[in-house]
Parts: sequence; structure tokens; C-alpha cells
Amino acid sequence: MKHFFVLIVGGVLGMAPLTAQYVLTLEECMEFALKNNLQLKQSELNVERSMYNKERAVADFLPTVNTGASLGRNYGQRIDPFTNQFATNSVASANLFGSTSLTIFSGLTKVNTLKQSRYAWLASIKDVDGVQNSLRLNLTMAYLNVLFARELLFIADNQLEITRQQVDRTRSLVDAGQLPRASLLDLESQMASEELNVVNAQNDLTIAKVTLVQTLQIEDISVDDFDVAAPAVDEMTPTPLVVSSDEVFNAALSLMPEVQAAEYRIASAQSGLAAARGRHSPTLSFGAQIGTGYSELNVLRDQIGTAQIPFGFVEGTGQQVFVEQPILMDLGPRPYQDQFRDNFNRNIAVNLTIPIFNGWQVRTGVQQARIDLESAQLALEERRNDLYQDIRRAHADASAAYKQFLASNKAVEALSENFNYAEARFQQKAINAVEYFDIKTRLTNAESNLAQAKFNYLFRTKILDFYQGKPISLD
Repeated sequence: MKHFFVLIVGGVLGMAPLTAQYVLTLEECMEFALKNNLQLKQSELNVERSMYNKERAVADFLPTVNTGASLGRNYGQRIDPFTNQFATNSVASANLFGSTSLTIFSGLTKVNTLKQSRYAWLASIKDVDGVQNSLRLNLTMAYLNVLFARELLFIADNQLEITRQQVDRTRSLVDAGQLPRASLLDLESQMASEELNVVNAQNDLTIAKVTLVQTLQIEDISVDDFDVAAPAVDEMTPTPLVVSSDEVFNAALSLMPEVQAAEYRIASAQSGLAAARGRHSPTLSFGAQIGTGYSELNVLRDQIGTAQIPFGFVEGTGQQVFVEQPILMDLGPRPYQDQFRDNFNRNIAVNLTIPIFNGWQVRTGVQQARIDLESAQLALEERRNDLYQDIRRAHADASAAYKQFLASNKAVEALSENFNYAEARFQQKAINAVEYFDIKTRLTNAESNLAQAKFNYLFRTKILDFYQGKPISLD
């Protein structure tokens, strides 16, 4: 799987050799995830299943045509259906038959069933779009978390490097006898603490990459095999939101596939209710059958002579009367082709079925269909409520992220200037290490807050763009 991923990424990026470090953009991650996500594949199978249900509903309008044959042997008494002879011995028989039937009218049940399956098919397509949207949002969050973790690692490395330089300078001063050894010990203790911060930041970056790999559903891939491309967030200028949450919600109502799928399911349930009610109506159908058969009792006979058979007596004289009858010899059953030709029969019929009582099957079917409709209507209302709450939350988060961005940016600017001044004073021994590290720690926290604010602002605004139908991009 690892080599497969490398080949895929290499094909996407056009990179060589395969041992290089791959830098993936958000669009490339999305392209790979949309091709391999298992939940998305399951949703696509549901679309295929719904499509076949729709095709079956279309085919239900066509006539049924069946043919068949049977070959058997009867033991015991019966009337042979092809010779009308009473048989007591073992008799072999064969049948060929064909039939067709066509429903002419059934209360529009088939029409509404077709509508029901078509709306269900359209809803399943929107379900796929919904899974894709969720995957895009989750992938964007995982992608930005990698960028955020990498930014924090960069900040931790910078702070460690600053402290390391201070340690080197202080060690030189201590060796020269210009500073007490306690000053060096304080700096070395701070450096050890910041080295731990770097290790923690590296672990957070690894975890963020692992989460991204899991979202991409890639197995057996080392997080060192790839990296993600960073957008120009340092050049990003925050702007206040110009749209209200209601405006975003009104735009999202006609765009979000979850709402569209719920609307299609209402239409499907309405058609299902109409189909269930249609089963109260009479059914008019046309049918036709053809058939033929073969029996061992249908035999060929040849006359080999005649015989005088007593017939009765002449009245008044008592004279016996004889009649001449032929003497026949059985030559065996008539050939198959002759019997099939002679026994060929046809039948056509128009059938009218009027439902009177069928164990409440139609009645309970209508009630269940009505419940399905009410459930679909509640599901739509639930989707709309969830969407409204999600958009309000996203709008509030974006507004808060904008304010956090501005405040964090001002804090970093102020603390950076303060830290530069403190660093100069620390080197001049005007402040002690405790005061210096306090300012340095506050700057580190402010830089971390600014990094978090940048990516939080970026992600929240992208969510609002997403709800308005704009593609997710970090460019």
C-alpha cells in the first residue's frame, strides 16, 4: 500500500524519483481521498442499488412472458388429460407451455412506484454529494491542523534557538567571571524546558499528520514520506464578515445536498403513499396462454381383422344380433411431433380483480406509507434546523476568529518590540533572567495564539464559503 500511495502521489505531482519528499496540496489530498474513501464508495453503491430499483420499476410496466416444459410419469388411477382415458398403469407424459400477462390498470400503483423509486435514486445521489462535502470539510480541518502544528513547531524551534544563543553568550560571560554561575543555570533550565516544548510540538505535528493520513485512508505510510503545502497565511489580511448568518443559511438551503436529499425523500414518500392507496382500486389485466402435451396412452393402432360381437336380440323372435368390429393392434404411442401438433391449445382472457378484504394488507400498507411520509417531513425539518445551527455557529466562530486574529496580531507586535528591548536590557544586565523569561514566555504564547488565530480564521471563513457554494481552496 505504501508503494501504491507513492506511485499515486508521484502520478499526481509528476515527481521523480520516488524516494523524494512529497509536498501535497489540499486539492491533491481531496482528489486522493475522493477516490479511496470507503464511506463514499458505500454511498456510491447505494446509488447503484437505487438505480436498479428504478429500472425494475420501469420494467414493471412491461408484460411478463414465461415458457416452460415438464416431463413426468404417473402411477395409479387418473384420467389422462390428453386422451380422456381412464388409466391405472404407469403413464409417461410431457407438457410444453407459454404464457404472457399485462396489467392494464392498477390504480396508478405502478406509476407512483416508479416515481417513488426515481426520487429515492435522486436522494441517494445527493447522499453521495453530502458524504463528499463532509469529507472535504474533515480533510480541510486535518490539513490545517498539520499546518498549525508545523507553525507551532517553527515557533518552538525559534524560541529554543534564541535561548541557546543566550546560553552561549552567558556561558562566555560566566567563564570570564562577569556573571554568576546562577544566571547560566537559569538559562540552561529554560533551554531544557524549551527543548521539551520542541519535542511536544514535534509529537503534535506527527499526530496531526497521522490524522490526515487516516482521513485519506492510507495504510502503512510513514508521516516522514510527505508534507503539506502551506498557504500564504503570513500575508493574509483579515476582513470583517460582510454576510449575515441568515444570508448564508438562505443560500445554503438550495445548495446543501443533505437538504436536497431530504426533499427528494419527501417526494418519494408521497409517491409511496399514493402507490399504497392505489392498491384499493380494482386491477384490470390481460393474459394469454398456449400449451401442448404428450401422453403414452395416445397410441397408434393397426387393423388386423374383424370380429363378430354380440349386439342384442331381435324382439319377438329371440334371434341374436351380431355386429362386426375391427380388431386393432397397438403399435406404440403416437410420435411426439404429432401429439404436440394435435394437442396444441390457446387461451386469452381479460381479468378484473376487485379487492374486498385481504387481511388489512392494503390498509396497513397505507398507514405505514403515511408514517414514512411524516418521518421524511420531520427529517427535512431536522436537516434544516441542524443546518441553521451549524451556520450560526460557523458564523459566530468566524466572527470570533476575526477578533482573535486582530487581538493576537497586536499582541505579537507589542510583545516583539518589548522582547527586543528586554533582550538588550538583559544583555546589559539591567533586568534579571526571571524578568527576561517572563517577557519571552509571553511572546511565545502570543505567537502561538496568533498562529492558532490565523488558521482558525482561515478555516472558519472557508466553512462559510463552503455553505455559500464556493469551492474549498487555500489559495
